[in-house]
Amino acid sequence: MDPELKALIGKAEDGHADAQNIVGWMHSNGKGVPRNFEVAVEWYIRAAEQGLAKAQFNLGVMYANGNGVPQDYVRAYMWFCIAASSGQKTALDHRDIIEASLMGYQIEGAEDTAADWIATHEHKWTAI
Repeated sequence: MDPELKALIGKAEDGHADAQNIVGWMHSNGKGVPRNFEVAVEWYIRAAEQGLAKAQFNLGVMYANGNGVPQDYVRAYMWFCIAASSGQKTALDHRDIIEASLMGYQIEGAEDTAADWIATHEHKWTAI
């Protein structure tokens, strides 16, 4: 394995959110590692739980497209809301696109779930 890749994976395994997001992206795109959407989602979740907006956004994309997880627009909307609250500007555009496919009660449920998620994870967040 390439020494730089090995070092990056080591940082990700040690809990560095940016490294976790990069490793997730690599698995999502098959760059330097075999493409594996399920593994990508696992790495994105680790980084998202630390408050990394890019990872939260990437989870929204994975749910919107059904990559590594069942396609779920409600879950995608939720992750885009979370990412937007973390400062990811493009998340609002993606959230608005997904919103057109949802009913009012689904939007409300996704917003409530996002608010609950933020409230329970806020203390874990890293600087973004």
